Amino acid sequence: MIDSQRVVNKSKPPDPKTKYKSRMLRERSMPPNRGFRSAASLALLHYFVTLAALVTVVVAYLQPEKISVIWIGGAVGAALLTWLISYLKRRDAICPLCRGTPLVNSQARVNERAERFLSLNHGVTAVLSILATQTFRCMYCGSKFDLLKRASHRTSRKDRES
Repeated sequence: MIDSQRVVNKSKPPDPKTKYKSRMLRERSMPPNRGFRSAASLALLHYFVTLAALVTVVVAYLQPEKISVIWIGGAVGAALLTWLISYLKRRDAICPLCRGTPLVNSQARVNERAERFLSLNHGVTAVLSILATQTFRCMYCGSKFDLLKRASHRTSRKDRES
């Protein structure tokens, strides 16, 4: 018995590649105090300090002097310190939907819509995406967030009073 108001679709099942086309295509807004920008900036600082440490090691190898050991120690120490600060800050940035940490990889299963660059992991890809476009896709829930977009459901104080 088929209800007259309900239409039965007997066509073939949907293609898995177009599975999510009917879902929300626009990016979600982000609550302002999440710390994603500062976490991404500290991660970028760590990448530059690590690069400087590698350059210091190469220069010390090519021109061995006693002072180069001090420079290597300082550069490696700075790289470790920036890694620790960057890691802690990236762990504090959580996805508002799934409560995962999209800037740090864990052993949790990654969503099939998660994005990543060729040889980089999902966390580094999210950091670079935030730095370049102010958007990122959570690797755990697959939702895309825009850090510049204002929430559409929030109203200003003037709108509520009138």
